[in-house]
Amino acid sequence: MEISTILSILGVLIVPAIGYLLNKKDSAQEKEIDELKKTSALLFKKHDDDVAALASLQLQIAKEHYLKHELDARFASLENAFRDGMQELGRKFDKLTDILVDHVTKEDNRR
Repeated sequence: MEISTILSILGVLIVPAIGYLLNKKDSAQEKEIDELKKTSALLFKKHDDDVAALASLQLQIAKEHYLKHELDARFASLENAFRDGMQELGRKFDKLTDILVDHVTKEDNRR
């Protein structure tokens, strides 16, 4: 047999075998790609669900908490009420002291 005949026979046997193996590998890769697509779709869905849950949580927290300017206004109001109350209490103690001093002075003058 000649070398060209042997190469032709080998070529006829090897080319279909290589084609078969490549086809089998393509099928396996196609399955892997489909699995990866499914997995990535699930991951994106999970991400979207997490984003929605986070937005909902942020909204709930915002509803339950005052903003800084609201707290500042409330504390200023409380501070003013406390200051005014203490000033009024001080005036009443001053008036009571004056009355007691006048009373003691009158009692001393009677004696």
